[in-house]
Amino acid sequence: RIEGKARLGSEARRRWVKLQGKDKFAPQPYAQLASVLNEMGHEVDARRILIAKQKDPARVKNLSIPRRVWHHILGGTIGYGYRPWQALVWIVLLIAMGTVAFWSGSDTALFAETKTTGVPAFNAFVYSVDAFVPLVDLYQAKYRLPIVPWLRVYLWFNISLGWTLTTLLVVGLTGLVRK
Repeated sequence: RIEGKARLGSEARRRWVKLQGKDKFAPQPYAQLASVLNEMGHEVDARRILIAKQKDPARVKNLSIPRRVWHHILGGTIGYGYRPWQALVWIVLLIAMGTVAFWSGSDTALFAETKTTGVPAFNAFVYSVDAFVPLVDLYQAKYRLPIVPWLRVYLWFNISLGWTLTTLLVVGLTGLVRK
């Protein structure tokens, strides 16, 4: 327990744990502090300490460049597994961007219909969701493909980010990413 008049805030404790040195990374003080805070009922502060453990400069500097890039992606999208809801912010933002991009091509001949019968009316928002969210069929993306190169590239970008972010969201929600 942290007794007496000691400040419990995660910011003060994070500064305290970082005093261990800038060249060597030791995860144990972070884990111990998070465990104590969690047992005392300060779950939010414990989560902040665990995220700080992942962001520790001594930890990050020892990673290879590809692992460092992946590390930053995990931090920015799902908070290293401690804030998986952050991925929803990115998902909503990218679906909104897709809606604007696909809407700009909806009134012109920027799309080619892939089927001749039973083609539903075009809806840019539904098209963006259909292209972004994997394994969901809203009957938009399979009936139309962009003809214009920039819109087709954006569609591929949208699909690949959809697979990546929804997978990270699911993995983050299940707790498989936390270390």
